Amino acid sequence: MNIAIITQPDSAVIPENIAKLALLPGVEIKTIVVLNVRGALANKRGYFLQGFGAWQCFRLFAKLNSQRLSAVIRRAVGVRVRPGEGMSVPQLAEHLSVPCVSTTELHSEQLLASLESLDLDLIVSFSAPIVFKERLLTLPQNGCINLHCSLLPRYAGLLPSFWVLYHHEPQTGATVHYMDTRIDNGGILGQEVVRIEAGATMLEVIRTTKRVGGDLMVRVVQGIAAGAVSEKENREADGSYFGWPTVEQMRQFRRQGGRLS
Repeated sequence: MNIAIITQPDSAVIPENIAKLALLPGVEIKTIVVLNVRGALANKRGYFLQGFGAWQCFRLFAKLNSQRLSAVIRRAVGVRVRPGEGMSVPQLAEHLSVPCVSTTELHSEQLLASLESLDLDLIVSFSAPIVFKERLLTLPQNGCINLHCSLLPRYAGLLPSFWVLYHHEPQTGATVHYMDTRIDNGGILGQEVVRIEAGATMLEVIRTTKRVGGDLMVRVVQGIAAGAVSEKENREADGSYFGWPTVEQMRQFRRQGGRLS
């Protein structure tokens, strides 16, 4: 099965999830497209600084950097690490010898023509921060699928890790679904429930749901390859949608004890 990955800049969990797919027998990742756009989390530092303050942001970046360094050191001395752990998406692509393109224009003629030339069976989105248009959606034989880290149709949209904590939910989850021209729409191919521990931080919720979601994505891709997937309706009327929180909502979350990491 020939697949392409479309994602955003990340070194927390997305590279690990891509590595899980790369290890699947019969799966070949033909290319990885990194969307370095304004809506990517890596480009929201100033926004989070306003909402969470300098100390929480410093703690988050320090923790992420120390964990990346730890993975690099452990790998260098031969200690086992998870495939992709501590790598950026381009670093993982280089490690896998997979072409990697960083772009701000997902629907450019040049990129679409390049993807069309790869004879793709499937496109997998890990947090792609751009709505896919029809030409891209119909390009692979088996369509495009996405990992969204909530129990769709609830908490569709942006930053579900924030919103489930903001609303004091006892659980969240991960959903893999077909993509269409609307955000987090399309039939549901698999879901897993994730319990939210007391005092959980946003980073903990993000990592847990993405790791659970990565394993779920593996099972869904295997099912598609075997022609053995079932699709459940993603009923918008039964769900909820949230955009980016306002700065004041982030500050309120922080005053109530919410933490980034």
